[in-house]
Amino acid sequence: MQPLVSIIIPVYNVAPYLREALDSVVHQTYKNLDIIIVNDGSTDNSLEIAQEYTVDKRVKLFSQKNQGASGARNLAFEKATGAFFYCFDPDDILELNAINECMDIIQRDKLDILGFSATSFGDFKFKEDRYLRNNSAISSGQEFLEEHIASSAYRVLIWLYIARKSIIDENNIRFIDRIPHQDETFTFDVWYHAERVKVIDSVLYRHRYRPGSTMTRKKKEINAIALLKVRQHFIERYADFSAGQYQINKFYYRIIRLIMKKGIPFSVMDGFDFKIPVKYRIKYLPHRFWAYLRNVF
Repeated sequence: MQPLVSIIIPVYNVAPYLREALDSVVHQTYKNLDIIIVNDGSTDNSLEIAQEYTVDKRVKLFSQKNQGASGARNLAFEKATGAFFYCFDPDDILELNAINECMDIIQRDKLDILGFSATSFGDFKFKEDRYLRNNSAISSGQEFLEEHIASSAYRVLIWLYIARKSIIDENNIRFIDRIPHQDETFTFDVWYHAERVKVIDSVLYRHRYRPGSTMTRKKKEINAIALLKVRQHFIERYADFSAGQYQINKFYYRIIRLIMKKGIPFSVMDGFDFKIPVKYRIKYLPHRFWAYLRNVF
């Protein structure tokens, strides 16, 4: 018997892309699906489009005030009943055989997680091979992280793997609420607790690049605070794990570059055990000066 797979779909103002995205889910060749759509306070007609799909009895639709993708996904997890889960973005496309191919391998190899590859499309230039990966051997999640954390085999993007839902339930894993970079902690947490994982090179997903507004300094401040929270998450849980230490160091330099190059106020670090050394203040001083002028004028 096919295990039930819960597909988690947060929706917020993606009306131009939503039908194409949802069609790629409901028409999967794998039929035993629990499709959970959470309308996260959309102000366009995304909700109306999503309602069209509730004629399919596998589709469950919930609405909430806007809480961000993390809040929408967390709600969906509470409603999900599948033995496995898959997180899908509502402006992308899932190849019609994706779930079927993954579940065949998961059942054959008795896996907790299976990662796969993806490609990209859009209206402007992007790196085509960004999400391509090679086949890996079966290993524990911790072994995989230790071996691949610095390589393209490990990707934090949540739409690049299917996982056993008991992992997140038994270990109380959820997305950090209302922050960008939410995949960074969630994916690591899930892989860390898995006993049998692997990655395949099959391209099963198409990620859409679409134009977005230029980031304001306020948005960059939000990103800096998010990265500080993500780094603190790794310090509290994985400081004694080599792959966790790698992430702690990686976020240290990402935070420094973001704060110094974008002219973000040092006050964003208040409440965090984080200080920018003098040598980096000197190194990035010209960047900070020009960022200040851009923000003023």
